[in-house]
Amino acid sequence: MHLSKALLLALTLMVGTDAFANCAKRDLYGFWHVISLGSSDGVGSVCIIALNALGKVKSSSSCELFSDTSAERTAFDLDPSSSLTVNRQCHVSGGLGEAGRPLLAIDGQMSREGEYIQGTLEADAPDDVGSDVFIAIKMK
Repeated sequence: MHLSKALLLALTLMVGTDAFANCAKRDLYGFWHVISLGSSDGVGSVCIIALNALGKVKSSSSCELFSDTSAERTAFDLDPSSSLTVNRQCHVSGGLGEAGRPLLAIDGQMSREGEYIQGTLEADAPDDVGSDVFIAIKMK
C-alpha cells in the first residue's frame, strides 16, 4: 500500500512539473516553417524564418506570397530588424517586415513544448488591411 502511494506521488510530481513548464525567449531559437492560411482576399504566405536566441530574425529568413486567383508568387527577404518575443505564459508577439517596412504584427500562442506557434498575422502596413491565421512549425 505504501509503495503504490509513493509511486502515485512520484508520477504526480513528474506530470505536474511538465504541466506547469514556462516558455522562455530561447524557445524561439531555430528555424520555423510558417504557413498563413490566407484571408478573405485569398492571399496567403509560406515563410522560412530563422530566429536567434533573442527572437531576432536572421538574414536567411524569407517569405513567399501566393494568391488563390493567380499562379504568380512574390518572394521577399525579411528585415533582420524584425523580432518576436514570448512570455512565460507562451504568448508570442512581435512583428515581421521587409526592408524597414512593417508588414505583419504577430499575435499567437506557442505550445509548451516549443514545437509550434499558432495565431494571427495582422497587416501592420498602412496600405494593407485584414488578418490571416497562421501556424508555425519548428524545424529540427
